[in-house]
Amino acid sequence: FQLECLADLSARLEAVGHHLCTRVGVSTAACFEELCTDYVVNAVFAFHEICSEELAIERKVKEVLRRHSQGPLRLFWGFELYHRDDLTFDPARSKGAFNSYTGFRKRVEDNSWVRPTSQETPVFSTGAGCAVRWPTSDTQLPTTCEVMGATYDPAFDPGEEKDDRAEFRWRGGETAALERVRTYIWEEDSLGLDYVGATMTTDPAKSCMRDKAMSKLSPWLAHGCLSPRLLYEEVQRYERERRKSKGTYWIIHEMIWRDFVRFASIFAGTSIFKIGGPNNVHPT
Repeated sequence: FQLECLADLSARLEAVGHHLCTRVGVSTAACFEELCTDYVVNAVFAFHEICSEELAIERKVKEVLRRHSQGPLRLFWGFELYHRDDLTFDPARSKGAFNSYTGFRKRVEDNSWVRPTSQETPVFSTGAGCAVRWPTSDTQLPTTCEVMGATYDPAFDPGEEKDDRAEFRWRGGETAALERVRTYIWEEDSLGLDYVGATMTTDPAKSCMRDKAMSKLSPWLAHGCLSPRLLYEEVQRYERERRKSKGTYWIIHEMIWRDFVRFASIFAGTSIFKIGGPNNVHPT
């Protein structure tokens, strides 16, 4: 899935006259050491991350840029539905906001707003010299076998085949993500049916196993192939042009729940990976 995401990004960049340069087999910090040797770096742009391993990588990249007297690492909030700057509380400090999901949802719905995706649309430079092909970069994307190395077992690699039990085969990339949004919302009209969200599966009357019950958009959201704000706008447009339903309410509810988990993780830190959890509760 991740390799398909990269292949799709590469194709979309080529379509607007740019190249995706990738590097395999070296750490992120080592890759930036090479970049700083080959180029004058004006700035590095990336999304904010929230967990310890990703934050450690950020610190290493910042240190490489500083040591080479290069431009800064500029981070932006993009994985979430609500922008952190539009919250009325600091998620790194406000414990009360995360005592319950319902309390969090009311605070963001009443006091915050979802930024339009028009602010996310990239504008690419065109003309001679705008597209850079880094000589040190790989000539092509690796295969799954090359990435996994000794852990790769072809017996567990389905390749392009779809499991007979599956509703469909996930394919990585923004192109497939946008196609899924169009098909699920507009062609199949699934939000007008009995949509089942990830947090609704404890309801015995709901079954996430039924075909078309769940949107199955999570992998694309998790890998940055689909903007949650774009999905929000599509649901809002569906409500205007067709109907409001329990499905339209619940899919937005699930996106807010996703924000609740991400912002709460900022406050909780590494405790979310420990047995006691954020409240340090241990079984007796």
